[in-house]
Amino acid sequence: MKNEKNIYAAMLLFQFRVVKNKTSNKRRICEERIIHFHADSPKAALHLASKRGEEEEFDYKDGEKHIWFEFIGVSELIDLLSIENDDEVWSRFIEKVSPMERKDRLIPYKNQLSVFKGMNKKIKL
Repeated sequence: MKNEKNIYAAMLLFQFRVVKNKTSNKRRICEERIIHFHADSPKAALHLASKRGEEEEFDYKDGEKHIWFEFIGVSELIDLLSIENDDEVWSRFIEKVSPMERKDRLIPYKNQLSVFKGMNKKIKL
């Protein structure tokens, strides 16, 4: 019988680092990106996710600024075959203090959800 690979999802964290006059900005635009792929094991999945993140790095110059898009790391990795429902894309268990009582602080207003924020607006670096 053929050895089937598992399907994994990884959340990759990137940053835009702007260098001007030999000084990097402290406050940076970051990207969280979820990718999915096949791998033989969790260790292989982490390796593949990290490799993918490193391959996405780039840099360019814009006048006096040198802009770097840098891979920070894999912030989460899950085995998608462990998800029980066919319509689920991502699932994890986390512990929070009084989440229902703090709902107004934990759940953003509708207009703050990415789908409603106009994600195709230009980002100023």
